Amino acid sequence: MNRALVVLVCCAFAPLFPAWAGGADGPATRRVLAQDRGRVVVLDGAGAVEWEYRLANGNTLIGCGNGNRVIEVTTEGKVVWGVEHKELPGITLAWVTMLHVLPGGNVVIGNGHAGPENPQLIEVTREKRVVWTLKDHKTLGNSTAASEVLGVGGGGVR
Repeated sequence: MNRALVVLVCCAFAPLFPAWAGGADGPATRRVLAQDRGRVVVLDGAGAVEWEYRLANGNTLIGCGNGNRVIEVTTEGKVVWGVEHKELPGITLAWVTMLHVLPGGNVVIGNGHAGPENPQLIEVTREKRVVWTLKDHKTLGNSTAASEVLGVGGGGVR
């Protein structure tokens, strides 16, 4: 794991959560979620991997946050699928905050800070066809950071 990445993640949250980065009160005691080298991991306070996420095919699906896209990468870090910033017709991806792989393989994308002209949730097929969207800025606002798809059955991955 790239230790520099872990330090950057810890430092980014340090002002809000001092125990994450360690300091006067002792070593870091919280877990950190980080993405690096084609995987997403949870690290403990000492930097050891507690949990690692991969799809059934061994790849990792990553919502790139302010990178404005979704990518699927191999264990070697090669991008093999993705949805880019303005690739979906009439939709701009902004802060990609959530991904949920449905049992049939479609992906639900959480799209925060995208403005009232864009949906907060988008379901796409692997062929990048939009199945449905949720756009309700009056009720949900512009910062829908977390969501969960319920009632899909079949053990989707999120």
